[in-house]
Amino acid sequence: MYQILIADDERKDRNIIKILLERRYAGQFQFWEAENGEQTLEILRREAIQLLLLDINMPGRSGIDVLHSMDARPYVIMLTAYDHFVYTREALRCGARDYLLKPPVREEFYQAIDRFLRDQSQKRLPERLQNRSVFTRELAQQMMYYGDRKKMEGLLDVTGIRERMALCGLLDLELEDGESLLDELEGFLDRCRISYAAARREGGAAVFLFCQEEGAVPEALESLAQLAHYLEGNLCAEVQIRTGPAASVPEGYPETFLHLAEPAAAGGGAAVPMVRQTDLERAVRRRDYGEAMAALRPVLEALGGSGGENLPKYQLLTALSQCGRQFQTQRDYQASYYRLSELIGAHGQEGITDITARYVQWLLGECPGMGRPQNNTVQLVLDRVREDCGQPWSIDALADSLHVNAYYLSHLFKEYTGQCFTDYLAERRIERAVELMRTTDLSLAQIGERVGYSDPNYFSRVFKKRRGVGPREFFQDWKTSTNLRN
Repeated sequence: MYQILIADDERKDRNIIKILLERRYAGQFQFWEAENGEQTLEILRREAIQLLLLDINMPGRSGIDVLHSMDARPYVIMLTAYDHFVYTREALRCGARDYLLKPPVREEFYQAIDRFLRDQSQKRLPERLQNRSVFTRELAQQMMYYGDRKKMEGLLDVTGIRERMALCGLLDLELEDGESLLDELEGFLDRCRISYAAARREGGAAVFLFCQEEGAVPEALESLAQLAHYLEGNLCAEVQIRTGPAASVPEGYPETFLHLAEPAAAGGGAAVPMVRQTDLERAVRRRDYGEAMAALRPVLEALGGSGGENLPKYQLLTALSQCGRQFQTQRDYQASYYRLSELIGAHGQEGITDITARYVQWLLGECPGMGRPQNNTVQLVLDRVREDCGQPWSIDALADSLHVNAYYLSHLFKEYTGQCFTDYLAERRIERAVELMRTTDLSLAQIGERVGYSDPNYFSRVFKKRRGVGPREFFQDWKTSTNLRN
């Protein structure tokens, strides 16, 4: 039986969580409850809590304060009414393992609990399986520097890796805690069930993704792009990726790694320039073909250098794959996969440049996810919210209905309106609430429901944040001032 602590100042929310847990996991949890930060820390010091469901906004010490003050750290799932990345980022920095909005969607809540249970069962695995990361890190070290073929073969066997081709990716980022980088990286790739080996290196990490054949490289590049996006969100650091060609294991390593990490040391001439990913993505967001090709030009020009074409070609593949992922919907991915595959077999500066140019042109003009002009897309979002702000709008649902990538739409919305979608929606809802106060006889609870807040307490908190006072006080002040004028 697992010891679980539910820390939330709202009794109703605590009861909802207990009911959900008892329905699906009857008999698996012993419950403890706390209604503020001090009680939470007291129970944590006294009891062997394994799972902490922690609200951010509590009287006295907040949930973030609790995270900073804990001596021992159980598995933490944040529960909060705040849909804002600042809170998410701070919670993750402090060691939270998951993050859900209140009230939790039932299936999302159960998925989070299932992840906790898998984490606990993993801790009970035999020591040989617990230490898999030790073996994969040692394998990565062998592929990076030492090249002991017998050890590599043995480590491949111990880790159960059957593929004998590997794509090397170098992740460059500034991070003080290198161990947390590897933990996050390995956790993501384990969840994706990808065969990999990884190790720290100066300035970041080296990741080796295994595949059956070279034709699977675009899929491996897509996995690297997803990994970079995940790390940027969880570690709050910009990630740059460099890749080299896929090579056989153990024959192709460590030469392939050394050639990628230090081209001059491996006899490969000058280092290949890196694509400035932010410049490329900005150009695509603006639908500016010339600017996009200018961002790629240094790497395209390196194709004619003395260092060969493999490294520049794979650098292009990485940049285009990572960029495409920001703007494409899932339906675009298959077409993108085949277009990027053409680069694998391309040779010569002219041929590679031609394929690159056609891919950029397709991404800007023919990719379905990029099919609407930017301002029209934002205008459609604005029109829908203004028409009925009480709907449960989310950027993901709107992006899906408009057939665009949610990440792309989020950035586009902020670029054109100057504020994030969540802030805009909240402001529009409060504006509508004020309008209803002045023009109808609806109760404050009814007004809250009309504008999308079924929980009166949450409606009151959002209103106070936007107007400086609660809705009841605001209404009374307005009514008093109206009577005085009359």
